[in-house]
Amino acid sequence: MAELDEIKEIVKKHWLFILGRPNGQRAILTARDLTNLDFGGLNLQSVVAPKADFTNSSFAGTDLSFADLFGANLESADCTGADLHKADLRGVRLHGAKLISADLEGADLRAGSYDPFAREGTGKTDLSGASMDAAVFKNAILDRVFMVDATCLSADFRGASMVEADLSDVDLTGANLSHAKLKGAVLAGADLCGTNFKGALLAGADLRGALLDRTDFSEADVRDADFDAPKRPPRNELSKKIALHKLWVDSQGAQGERAVLANADLSHSDLAGADLSAADMSGAVLIDARMSNCKLTMCNLGRTDLTRANLMNSDMRGVNLTNSKITRANLRKVDLGTVKGRDSGGRATGNTKGH
Repeated sequence: MAELDEIKEIVKKHWLFILGRPNGQRAILTARDLTNLDFGGLNLQSVVAPKADFTNSSFAGTDLSFADLFGANLESADCTGADLHKADLRGVRLHGAKLISADLEGADLRAGSYDPFAREGTGKTDLSGASMDAAVFKNAILDRVFMVDATCLSADFRGASMVEADLSDVDLTGANLSHAKLKGAVLAGADLCGTNFKGALLAGADLRGALLDRTDFSEADVRDADFDAPKRPPRNELSKKIALHKLWVDSQGAQGERAVLANADLSHSDLAGADLSAADMSGAVLIDARMSNCKLTMCNLGRTDLTRANLMNSDMRGVNLTNSKITRANLRKVDLGTVKGRDSGGRATGNTKGH
């Protein structure tokens, strides 16, 4: 790791360089180990630091505009309120970083690698798990960026290029992606409630399992985009069985009736949010069924066909999936842990069951 006094001197000369004063010198920090340092509030505009390691360092309120950070490592770095507009962030690792209210307008976040013989597709900019609420990515280049599980509440992506970006499970609640280019992007399981896609290019995008409440797709190009198939609501008889089953669960078997749906054809059914804990659904056909946020603990799903079923966020602890078919089912954020067993009356037995 670089000596702190040396870094302070480099930063001081860089400040003089920015001001155009004598003895100024641009900071060159190529491939330096600069982990766990505090650069908060400094003016590092146009700094040259490709491949530098800034893991766990702080850049809160720092001016990094026009910086060369090609291939740098900013994992878990605090970039809250940082100015990164027009910065070269190709191939940067920002896994778990904080970019809340940061300005990345016009930044280049495409894939990039120092290795001239690297395989195509390597060197992707990694923003997975990053916190980017209210960050500005206006007109930024984010093609093929890896942003899985990031949070971008009310972030500004207007006009950004995000071709083939992986935005799986990203929280984009209230974000503005108007006129953004998202051709072939993956938004599966993303929270897009209140998101603005007006005039956006979403041709060929994957939005299966995404939450789309109050989402604005006006004037957007959604040709060949993959949405969840329209789901029909539960049939009256099925609705009654679900209601009686919930009463049976809540009363631990004293009231209501256990749902027995063995071998039932429930394809395309909308069961989202239903409590089917300990129900017998063995052999049921659940092709394309909507089952997100379901309570399925101890449910018998043996021999069921769950092809393309959406089970995102469901509680499936202790579920029996023996000989079941789950081809292309959405199992994002499903809980498949163990659970304490219950008898036919819904009473705890003291046994622990799992997969």
